Amino acid sequence: MESFGASDCWVVPALPADSPVARAAATLLFDVRRGAGLSCWRVNIGAGKQRVSIDDPLRSRECFELAPGIYDWSADANAQSILRRAMELGLASVVLFSNSPPMRLTRNGLTNCDDDQSTTNLTPDAAQAFARFLADVAQHFVEAGVPVTALSPINEPQWRWLGGQEGCRYANADVIQVVTATREALSARGLGNEMLATPDSGSLPDMWQLNANADEAAGGAAYGDYAHALPGCVGEALITYHSYWSDDIDSTLVQHRARLAQCVSASWRLWQTEYCAMTDDPEDADCDDKRALGMGGGLRLSRIMWADLAIAGACSWSWWLGVSCYNFADGLVYVPSPVSGTECVAPDAPVTPSKRLWVMAQYARFVRSGYTRVAVSAQDGAGGITADIRLVMAVAFISPDGRTLVVVYTNAGDCAAVRQLRVEGMEGTAVAIQCWVTDATRDCQPEVVRGPLNEVFTLPPRSVVTFVLTGVT
Repeated sequence: MESFGASDCWVVPALPADSPVARAAATLLFDVRRGAGLSCWRVNIGAGKQRVSIDDPLRSRECFELAPGIYDWSADANAQSILRRAMELGLASVVLFSNSPPMRLTRNGLTNCDDDQSTTNLTPDAAQAFARFLADVAQHFVEAGVPVTALSPINEPQWRWLGGQEGCRYANADVIQVVTATREALSARGLGNEMLATPDSGSLPDMWQLNANADEAAGGAAYGDYAHALPGCVGEALITYHSYWSDDIDSTLVQHRARLAQCVSASWRLWQTEYCAMTDDPEDADCDDKRALGMGGGLRLSRIMWADLAIAGACSWSWWLGVSCYNFADGLVYVPSPVSGTECVAPDAPVTPSKRLWVMAQYARFVRSGYTRVAVSAQDGAGGITADIRLVMAVAFISPDGRTLVVVYTNAGDCAAVRQLRVEGMEGTAVAIQCWVTDATRDCQPEVVRGPLNEVFTLPPRSVVTFVLTGVT
């Protein structure tokens, strides 16, 4: 594993720098003792504020560029303040990502697309200029001591992006142009090719097949089938995808990830970089609004994480919005909307964590960079194996030195479940076992574990439980 994270869209720039609300949000997101302990932060490279085609002022972002090659690195100050605080709390990985080229490099002078037949809103022959801009931003952050581990030049290239937020579509030929130019611009600055991430596909099936709807929308150009179309231009690739829409228990959850695993090259690092629930779920009945703040939303998240990690083989996993103000299940923590007539949240506004935050903590606090996923069998007390994604799922990781084993169980059932912690070849070995639980009443709370390795343990109903075993060599 490399990291667990979230992004700084769209509300983080609305948190006043160094204010109580910003500090509280940062603590909940990044502190390994008092919060989720996220190790990755996806930082949006803004394309420029504009209200012509984007009504919500939070969904367009200040751009660092003033003119070609001239930058104001003090721009986007609130988001940079949160980034600095995250680094103070131990943030290890920053992913820079772009939703749209800067306005000067778009066909329509906006930061989203028109309803025309252009394959992309990037101005013709502007791939090199866009790449230079991205590489300049990356170089600045690296030189400022920010732990930049990846740069993603495009985001969900198969969607039309006609309004509502920054966004730019790219046909496959456009993607290859931009990715190739970005790779060359990074190399010219001494930044490694391993930093380049693509394509942040907005659809899992589009990783192995063409998107027919996108083809029809833009003159028949090819969009999708990224696993086959892109590796030739990225080399030792960091391949990224989003899990939206592939979360139905009866159809897409397992099938889509099993299919993705079949087309993954051994040379790839596979990252899942965005997800939030796009539809209501019966499991969210314990919540009083569309934010799904309770364990229903938490269990849905943990099931998706399990599928991406254990079936697809992703080695980094990120939620969508770290901070939200919307009445939607898109945030880990929530703040009120900006003060009327401004684009800033009140500096002393309350911060409300969701159960999703604490489910992320069950993974992120304990599975740190360098851990390796290992096979696990979810054994019940009678020695049987369960593989019911409606009930108990388990995923396990071992530390780089081989001495610490982390096992994360998700019990989505309404009844308690018993499971046996058994490490093959270590029967009777004394190890230290610690346990943390998130359920309806507990938020990544430590629990006393009694009994040796091989003991049968009870997983509370509707819970996520993490066991940490030390001394397992």
